[in-house]
Amino acid sequence: MKVLVSVIFSLITISINAQFKATGTGLVSASDNKDYYVVEIQNQSASELYNSVNSFVVSSFKNPDAVANRIEGEMINIHGSYPNAFYVKKALGLSSPVNLDMNLIVRFKDGRIRFDAPIINRMYIPGTLNAKDMDYVFSGGMGKFVGETSLFDKKGKPKDKKMIEGLETFINALVNSIVDTAKGSSDDNW
Repeated sequence: MKVLVSVIFSLITISINAQFKATGTGLVSASDNKDYYVVEIQNQSASELYNSVNSFVVSSFKNPDAVANRIEGEMINIHGSYPNAFYVKKALGLSSPVNLDMNLIVRFKDGRIRFDAPIINRMYIPGTLNAKDMDYVFSGGMGKFVGETSLFDKKGKPKDKKMIEGLETFINALVNSIVDTAKGSSDDNW
C-alpha cells in the first residue's frame, strides 16, 4: 500500500509542470533558477490576462479584496493564507497538515504572464494540545526544540524532502490553476 501511494504521489508530482523549486534561499524557477517564471499565452492582451487572473482570485477566495492588491492591467499581488495546504507524514507515519501564508505576485504583458517567486511568510505544522506550532524556514532554523526547523542544511542539501515536495507540489498546482484560467482551459462547461 505504501508503494502504491508513493507511486501515485510521484506521478502527480511529475504530471504537474514544475515552475518553481525550493532551495536553501527560497523558491526559484525550476528551469533557470531565476526569481520569476514566465508563461506565454498567445493572442491575449495584458488586460485580458489580468482580467482572467483577477477572476481566478475572485472565485478562489472568500474575501478577494482583502487578499489581493492590484495595479489595474499590470499586476496582482495575492496574499493568501492556506490552512491545510498540504499534508506530510511525520512521527509514527501520521499525516500532519501544513499551513501556509504566502504572497504570489503576478505581472502582465501582452501575450505573457510573469509569476514572481512566491514569498513564504510563514509555513508551519499546527501544534497539538501540549505542543506549540512547528515553523519551517528554508535554512538556518533555530531547531525543533525551539519550534523552528529548516528545509535545507547549511550546505543547501535537503533536510526534509517530504516537506519540500509538498510545498513545491502545492505552489506549482496553484500556478497551473492560474495559468489554466488565463488560457481559458478551466472546466467551465456547465
